[in-house]
Amino acid sequence: MSLQLSNLENKLVKEASASVSAQEASNEKIESIQAYIESQNLISAEKKKLAAKLSKQQFLTSFNATHAMVLNAELLRFNKKYKEAAKLIKSTKKSIWKAGDTYPDKQKALRGLMPKIDALVNAWGKGDAKATAQPVYSTLNQIIQEKGK
Repeated sequence: MSLQLSNLENKLVKEASASVSAQEASNEKIESIQAYIESQNLISAEKKKLAAKLSKQQFLTSFNATHAMVLNAELLRFNKKYKEAAKLIKSTKKSIWKAGDTYPDKQKALRGLMPKIDALVNAWGKGDAKATAQPVYSTLNQIIQEKGK
């Protein structure tokens, strides 16, 4: 009986050791999975940051194009192509309005350009060479300089 008890005890010790080894292996796998999940979460957060930064840069590029359109309208006015200049500057209104949504801190200044653009469209439509887009392109340039930092 003592021999059987000893054999049984040895068998239990071996099985317990095997169980402990299996549990340790499982724990290591669980830890590596958790580390992987954490790294994926970090990568995802970094990806979101980069996507937001890219979106801001893309909008700024679009806003730069609007600024260039205003400058082109002013150049058309300078070359006495008033109707073309009026049409071009009028086409910038939607983009400038949208910029007010994107840059809430500059919304008042951007939305304040709407009556100035309307006045330019009217003046240039009548062939008035004295009306200049300088307040519009100066405001846009100032915002671009500030947001581009």
